[in-house]
Amino acid sequence: MTTLGQSGTKTTGESRWVSDKRAYLSILDGLIGEMETRFGTGNESQKLIQSLTALVPSPSNNFLAKGDSLYLVELLKLDINMIDGELATAAKFIRGKLASTSSLAEGTRVIYSYREAFPNTYALYAGAATAYQ
Repeated sequence: MTTLGQSGTKTTGESRWVSDKRAYLSILDGLIGEMETRFGTGNESQKLIQSLTALVPSPSNNFLAKGDSLYLVELLKLDINMIDGELATAAKFIRGKLASTSSLAEGTRVIYSYREAFPNTYALYAGAATAYQ
């Protein structure tokens, strides 16, 4: 016998709890997956931040290290073979022109003055200025 709005089977408290738990865990799985995509290791944002950090002339980071700058190099489609030797030279040069702790803006100011000597390094800073703004 059924009435309007009710089914013939009764749901027990436990089966309702199980269905609520499944829905809750499904929502959590979706949220965790989305967070891993956006903020997990190896994602695009993290690689970009690492590349931008490598452009900051600071003694505590790997300033202009090829490995740390690689994502930005690939993003800007720069010649990896050309930039390999240029980064080490540019890092020494820029550090010699700046105080021990400097900002990305100060590094950009220095490299802008010598953009003909370090064209690929200048391209990295120009790309960073575009991404940074």
